[in-house]
Amino acid sequence: MGKADPKFAKKVMEVDEGSIDFAETMLHKNIRDGNVPSIIFYLKTKGKKRGYIEQTNFDHTIGESQILQPLQIEVIDSRDKVRNE
Repeated sequence: MGKADPKFAKKVMEVDEGSIDFAETMLHKNIRDGNVPSIIFYLKTKGKKRGYIEQTNFDHTIGESQILQPLQIEVIDSRDKVRNE
């Protein structure tokens, strides 16, 4: 293949951004309608600073000693990287 077509690449990115905008609009509509999974998803992704973080504790028991190690899962919004470039 030859060199990438910058105009085509820009159009593809615009279509992708439009699709994401649509999905965000639907997510906010679902939240307004009281859709619990949408509310939970939003809080897990956008409410981290307020403590809405998915966390799992693993129980590692060795003999009578017990060690708890929390596992923290972080969701990274890849759009931030694209918009900041």
